[in-house]
Amino acid sequence: MTEPHYDIFFRGETLENFEIDDVKNAMAQLFKASPEKIAQLFSGKVVALKKDLDKPSAAKFKQILEK
Repeated sequence: MTEPHYDIFFRGETLENFEIDDVKNAMAQLFKASPEKIAQLFSGKVVALKKDLDKPSAAKFKQILEK
């Protein structure tokens, strides 16, 4: 049987107690992206960040985003 794979999507929302500017700066460093590219992630549209990950990789990526 084939292992399930997971996609990671981002809606441009932050968790409680996180300032949006801090999140944008951290994501810019994480993805090595320009402020313009990061602004697109916060446009209000759902954006796929990663696709076709195995469960451990998806869980690790989720943890990184939650930090």
